[in-house]
Amino acid sequence: MHMRHIALLVIAIVFSWVLWTIVNLEVYAQLNGKALVFEILEDFAEQVIETTILLELSLLYIRVIVKAFWISPHNMKSVLIQVMTLAVLNGLSSFGMGLAYRHIFPDEEHLFARIVYTDCINLSVLTTAYLVAFLLNRYRDETEAHLEAEKRLEQEENLLLRAKLDNLALQTDNHFIFNCFSTLSGLMSTSSSDAKVFLQGLSRVYRYLTASGGKKLVPLKDEISFVNDYSKLVSYRFSGVEIAIDEELNQLDAFICPVSLQSLVENAIKHNRHGKSDLLSIDISLDGEWIRMANNILPREEKANGTGKGLKTLKERYSLLTDKEVSVMNDGKTFEVRVPVLYLEDLDDESINH
Repeated sequence: MHMRHIALLVIAIVFSWVLWTIVNLEVYAQLNGKALVFEILEDFAEQVIETTILLELSLLYIRVIVKAFWISPHNMKSVLIQVMTLAVLNGLSSFGMGLAYRHIFPDEEHLFARIVYTDCINLSVLTTAYLVAFLLNRYRDETEAHLEAEKRLEQEENLLLRAKLDNLALQTDNHFIFNCFSTLSGLMSTSSSDAKVFLQGLSRVYRYLTASGGKKLVPLKDEISFVNDYSKLVSYRFSGVEIAIDEELNQLDAFICPVSLQSLVENAIKHNRHGKSDLLSIDISLDGEWIRMANNILPREEKANGTGKGLKTLKERYSLLTDKEVSVMNDGKTFEVRVPVLYLEDLDDESINH
């Protein structure tokens, strides 16, 4: 039994006893000595049993009433129905207890009205107050949950907007476009077949960026396919970059935030040296319930411009979807990011469909 339940029972017994003493003050005034002591102890024992039975019944009523009439503590009609129903049931229980007392003690029929009166007041005051306190507590919890849901939705929408803008920025990045078309121009003069492959890959990259821009999650297979296309473009544009993707990832029926792996690959290329004498090795693999992206660290002489918002945004996006955090490790030799694998049972329909 919870401490709150015990405390309510003690208060009910004390309150009932005080009421009973006031109502029967004239009876006690006529007694003295042992007769008074025995009468008080006998009445108190009866009050403990009677109050305990009635209080437990009333708490049972509250549970049934809330289950039957619950809509929301914000709905005043629902609240009034619950309070009035409890008052009626408490009155009937008090009347029933009076009838039981009259049946057990027929010689004290004159106490019937007093018993009903004290029990009804006791139950009405305490259990109605308990129900109102319960409803107020539910009102506070639902209000806080509603505000938290609105705050979370707003935060989620802001992150999605930011991610969408980041994707659009990549689509319209003049430097990216210039380099791609410069590479394409060079390939056209040297190898038309390579130029065709490059153009097809570029088309698939932009198609994916456009399609996934407003989504929270995409199938992991689609993201892996996208990274493969992006890696082929990278192989034409840069030398000294090696990107390895674990084939096991394609076997998973899982989900991932769109463009998350590609952005990690892009950051690795952006912040490290790569060339004939410097091999930048990027490895994407499955590590338990995580996707691990790791690369060797080859610091540039001149640091690339960066705000660090990419990783921060990625962490925030995943914090809205799962308790598993995106982790980042840097031991000076290897830079590693671990992204949680999300499965269908971990997600709601809204996350998948948007």
